[in-house]
Amino acid sequence: MGIKIFNTLTGKKEEFIPREEGMVYMYVCGPTVYNHIHIGNAHSYLVFDVIKRYLIYRGYKVIHVQNITDIEDRIINQSIEENLSATDISRKYEPAFWKVSDMLNILRPDFSPKATEHIDEMIEMIKVLIDKGYAYVSNGSVYFAIEKFKSYSKLSKKNITELIEGKRACVVEGKRKPYDFALWKASKPGEPKWNTPWGEGRPGWHIECSAMSLKYLDMGFDIHGGGKDLIFPHHENEIAQSEAYSGSEPFVRYWIHNGFINIDKVKMSKSLKNWVFAKDVLEMYDSNVVRIMSLNTHYRNDVDYTPRVLEACNQAHEKLLNTIHDINITLSQEEQKSEGSLLDEISHLEKEISNLRTNFEDVMDDDFNTAKALSFIFKFSRELNKVVHLQSFKLTPEIKQILIKAKNIIIELASVLGLDLSEKEITKIRFIKKYDEKKLEHELNNIASEIYEKVVKLYPKDAAKLSPSNISKLNLEDSIEVILSLRSKAREKKNWVFADNIRKKLKEIGISIKDTPSGTKWRFS
Repeated sequence: MGIKIFNTLTGKKEEFIPREEGMVYMYVCGPTVYNHIHIGNAHSYLVFDVIKRYLIYRGYKVIHVQNITDIEDRIINQSIEENLSATDISRKYEPAFWKVSDMLNILRPDFSPKATEHIDEMIEMIKVLIDKGYAYVSNGSVYFAIEKFKSYSKLSKKNITELIEGKRACVVEGKRKPYDFALWKASKPGEPKWNTPWGEGRPGWHIECSAMSLKYLDMGFDIHGGGKDLIFPHHENEIAQSEAYSGSEPFVRYWIHNGFINIDKVKMSKSLKNWVFAKDVLEMYDSNVVRIMSLNTHYRNDVDYTPRVLEACNQAHEKLLNTIHDINITLSQEEQKSEGSLLDEISHLEKEISNLRTNFEDVMDDDFNTAKALSFIFKFSRELNKVVHLQSFKLTPEIKQILIKAKNIIIELASVLGLDLSEKEITKIRFIKKYDEKKLEHELNNIASEIYEKVVKLYPKDAAKLSPSNISKLNLEDSIEVILSLRSKAREKKNWVFADNIRKKLKEIGISIKDTPSGTKWRFS
């Protein structure tokens, strides 16, 4: 069974058959760079990042275009508020957007065209639409006459008669019908402007995406994505002007729209002033946590954003990291001889590795159900965690290979969802926002020095491991391991007070330890 996508245009799930075998051409509406993006904006880009990643995982080559809107009403309004030019506003906030995008581990698009760099293509489209009778000039502006495009509203399913009569629209001087939309806006004092056959002005918002998507992807490309708030009027207008211009259809084969992020069940938006900037959330939580929050709900549904939800996602993330960390510690132990048979739990785990991939692909094939995909990963992680903490657990060569496969499939499938569970992340991400690494190394050295003074007297043969000259040469993880090896020595000698004192000192600097039948394990808390 292939991939099925819910197509907003038809209102049902359809088998995904791309225009060109093995290729996917995808356009995602990008940011209007007039301010920092809020967590709702970020949610949309995360959704389409995962769709892109999964298509690549499935063997497709994806050509991804995501525009930058750098001329628009909100940019002009912000330029007045900040007393900067519209150009300066876009130059200020575009780098901020890319910084957050990179922090969220969102793959960069193949093309990120800017509206102001494609004015010629927009003017050419508008000329053709005027010549064909779909658009008209009025007081230096150009409007698209929606009643001329007979299949208008096929995406949004709006009542075309009501739109034409303008029962739910404000009348604007110069428009023939209230819902006719601007392709080009006549110049106003102080605004950016370009020369055209019908006068100076700037493009309307809708024409920007049509001009850029057609330039890079041509008519009939595979996927057009964005938030469900863009269905009408933005995407509806894109279809009308693009198909009227080209004289052919479809403009896009599959339309995909994600739900909102809500605060107290109200859509997050800058106009309502209930937004939370993505950059601020990322100062408090790891990017994986933000991803888990976004992906733990099917993309077409709305996501509830609350501190409680974020903290629950943070705990889920911690558990996932702990499992990988504990596997790494287990795999570093000395192997024991095989006894000829595997534990029942290990045998079951081996079967579940294959089941995990199958289950993951089945739900992702079904309209990219990331919520179920995540649940399978977390369930497998819990089962794996139980196995490595069994009292009867022994690391034989056969079991070691199974654990490596189990660890690798978690990391691989998590990466398809954009979750970074790499070795670097496991060792560093746990404390990077709570601790300065150099400071932590300094505190560990202090602990080692205190222990060294006692070890010299109690266990002189082992003292060399903690000598100031040796400990200073070790990295963070190795320093911890040396300290724990001395703690294990204390436990062997039943020096519980000394051992507990080491546990307490490590906990004070954010390192938790756990004594298990298979050895002492540690993690950043």
